[in-house]
Amino acid sequence: MRVPLGKSGQDIIYKKAGNKNEDMLGMELTDFLQAILNRRSPEVTAESATEALRVALEIEKIGVGSVNA
Repeated sequence: MRVPLGKSGQDIIYKKAGNKNEDMLGMELTDFLQAILNRRSPEVTAESATEALRVALEIEKIGVGSVNA
């Protein structure tokens, strides 16, 4: 799916990772809890999660800015 960001001329391109109706956040949280219980590293590192959040917030900022421009 391609979502235009208003007058910025930029788009957000969204591609769903799975082909089922999976709850990706729920899966990540389940894996995190299982990692704690089984004393192993989670599949998603704190650094990766932090970077994903940073990118999402930047996309939000660009989107809001382009709509209000």
